[in-house]
Amino acid sequence: MADIRWPKFDLDKSVEVARVIAQDGGGRVSQGQLAALLNYAGTGSGTFVNRVSAARQFGLIQGRSSVSPTPLAHEILDPVYPEQRTGALFNAFLSVPLYRAIFERFQNKTLPTSKGFENALRAEFSVPEQHLARVRSRFMKSAEQAGLFDVAGDHSRLLAPIQGATPGVSDVPIEAEATQALTETSVPTTIPKVILGMLEAIPWGSGLDDEQIDQVAEVIKSNMRLHFMFQSQGKEVR
Repeated sequence: MADIRWPKFDLDKSVEVARVIAQDGGGRVSQGQLAALLNYAGTGSGTFVNRVSAARQFGLIQGRSSVSPTPLAHEILDPVYPEQRTGALFNAFLSVPLYRAIFERFQNKTLPTSKGFENALRAEFSVPEQHLARVRSRFMKSAEQAGLFDVAGDHSRLLAPIQGATPGVSDVPIEAEATQALTETSVPTTIPKVILGMLEAIPWGSGLDDEQIDQVAEVIKSNMRLHFMFQSQGKEVR
């Protein structure tokens, strides 16, 4: 896997970026305003740059010169139902291609030891040696925050969180007929579930602007690349 990218901050820290923009910044702020709201000296701070990058990788903020929360972030910050927040956190976690690949590799299986996990990161996911411990630590913390250990009750296995009886991974209210057409008839069953979940999470009724469409397209494109890379290597994909 070329050009490994991974969030230098965990999921909760990234949600906090979106929350600050939404609640303290009126919904849209400049980079300079965001740095001040997060108590950084300025936009040139490497820590600030990594913090913003992490929130972007989790699919929680959009924009460049000015930034705003994504629809996915609003599902976490202002859910209609508790299950909606659970599903949105799971989708945010899966928005990071590396995290999604690791989840696909180990879900429903007993996790290896810390050393074994790092060996897998290096051998299977091309994570450089100097980043192994930090990638493992950030992954495990974000997985816990996304609810991936809730079902097992400990850190022994990665399992998708239980999201209640309402339809859709992120529980976004959309027309029932459209949901049925998307999941049962009009879409081939070979499409990975995570991509179907992203499609279902799009607010088709209210619409997206061009910037939001680009953001969603980038996340789906990253997951498609990962899917076809695994397929070409003969690995199991979902």
